[in-house]
Amino acid sequence: MHGSLDKSGKSDKGFSERWRIGFFAFPVLLAVALIGRFGLNPGEHYPSIILHYADLLADANLRSLVLLAAGYVALRFCEAYGLWHQRSWGEWLGALSGALYVPFELHHLVHQPSLASAMVLAINVGVVGYLAWLLWRERRAA
Repeated sequence: MHGSLDKSGKSDKGFSERWRIGFFAFPVLLAVALIGRFGLNPGEHYPSIILHYADLLADANLRSLVLLAAGYVALRFCEAYGLWHQRSWGEWLGALSGALYVPFELHHLVHQPSLASAMVLAINVGVVGYLAWLLWRERRAA
């Protein structure tokens, strides 16, 4: 759709531009509505963080974000299917998808060190290591 027709039957070229602006402003409008709905003060710390990231989301390439989210959901559904049906590839996918978080957790620990960051990283590395050990042991026994 390249535009709508006005009363005289001419194309309204501004329609698509107004629609696009409204579409990309949606995250900010949603954040403002939710902050107001819960009676929060937009000037306080946490509501201002939400508004900041909603504004960043409005500037981001929404198509890329949607494709990235869809890929993540598809990965998780494949992993769930494989685990539910006790497929070995599902177990490998589970271990690898858990390992995907390690670089991000490590980056967070290096730039914002805290006990919580260290604990999250240690637990995730422990879980991924345990899963890899189980898979290695199972493969070696076969």
